[in-house]
Amino acid sequence: MTESERLERKRKANRECMRRRTKAGKNASQKKEYKDYSEEQKQKLRDYSNNYRKEKENTYPGYSVYYIPEEHYVGMSKNVEMRMQKHSFLGKITDGWEVIQSFEDPIRAHLMETQLHLIGYNGYRP
Repeated sequence: MTESERLERKRKANRECMRRRTKAGKNASQKKEYKDYSEEQKQKLRDYSNNYRKEKENTYPGYSVYYIPEEHYVGMSKNVEMRMQKHSFLGKITDGWEVIQSFEDPIRAHLMETQLHLIGYNGYRP
């Protein structure tokens, strides 16, 4: 993929992200029109959400260090699939992401992530 194709793809992803944000803002103001959920319905939704989150966390147990090739980005997360959704929402191209290694100890995962940042990979920097 050429540099111009990569930039165009990133621009398209950013436009899509802005479209979703704008749409989310409109939906947020329209939510007041919908009926309120009963406590039972709210509890069912919370249970479903919690179960889904736990199920996805178990896909890669512990803390995972992941790599996004299109962005040359390395990060760490306890729930990698949810983190990829957030990256996509923020406009990053997450195609082809992979878990480099999983750790039980978050400190070891953070050390590996930091070492990869020091040798040139993009990622979080305070």
